[in-house]
Amino acid sequence: LAEVVKSAWLDSPAAVAALEADVKALVAGDAVATERAIRASVALKSRIVAADEKESGLRATLNLGHTIGHALEAAAGYGSMRHGEAVSLGLVAAFRVALSLGRASAADADRMEALLDRLDLPVDLDSHLDARALSFVAADKKRAGDQVRFVVPGPPGETTIVPLTLPELERALASP
Repeated sequence: LAEVVKSAWLDSPAAVAALEADVKALVAGDAVATERAIRASVALKSRIVAADEKESGLRATLNLGHTIGHALEAAAGYGSMRHGEAVSLGLVAAFRVALSLGRASAADADRMEALLDRLDLPVDLDSHLDARALSFVAADKKRAGDQVRFVVPGPPGETTIVPLTLPELERALASP
C-alpha cells in the first residue's frame, strides 16, 4: 500500500483524494478497492515509464520515499522490514526533507502521514533512523559523486529532484 500511496501522491490531488476515500475498504481488504488502487498505481507507473524509458528525468520521481526507505530496509537486514514499511517511513522522511527545504507545507506532510497511518503503515521514522541506516544512503543508486538525487515531494502531483550532499540530507532529516 505504501507504493500505492506514493503513486497517488505523484499523480494528482484527485488520486490522493480517491485513495483517502477508500482507506477503510483498503484496510478491510476489500477486493474492489484494492484492485482500483493497484490499477491506478500501475497506470501511473506505466505512463511515467513510457514517457521516460531511460530515467532521464520524470521516471526518477518513482523513487519518492525510496532513498531513505532502501537505507532503512538494508539497515534492518533484508527480510526484517517489509519493503512497503520501508517505503512508508521513506515517505515520512521525504516530507521531513521537503519541509526543511521549504518545498512542502506542514499540511501536506501531515496529510501524507495521516494517510499512511490510517492504512496501518509505519510512520515513526525516528525509531528507525540512525547512523547505521544513514550509512546505507552512501550506497544509494541515485548517488552521483558526493550528492544524492533526492525526490522531494510538494503538494499532490508535484515533486522535484534536488541534489543533496549526505551532510545536507542528514541535517534535513534531523529537522523535526
